[in-house]
Amino acid sequence: MSEPVESRDWRTQRDLALVALERETRPIVRAEAAELLCDLAFDVPREVLPEFEPAVVRLVTDADPQVRCAGLALAAEVLETGEAKELLI
Repeated sequence: MSEPVESRDWRTQRDLALVALERETRPIVRAEAAELLCDLAFDVPREVLPEFEPAVVRLVTDADPQVRCAGLALAAEVLETGEAKELLI
């Protein structure tokens, strides 16, 4: 049984955003990729949010403040309450 098209679409977009964060040097493009990750996480079903957890680490440790800010927003959405609280503190 194959995945629904919608599932493949958000995963593809997530993966492309992560690649852009790794390879891109222009701050505006990197910030847009980070924002896309947040938008995707807000739109997917709750049961797949754990798939975004590795992106949280990637974003909050980034040198760019806009990317780190997006990482905090992503953390608030995808992490359990206790984990998000620890990160924010």
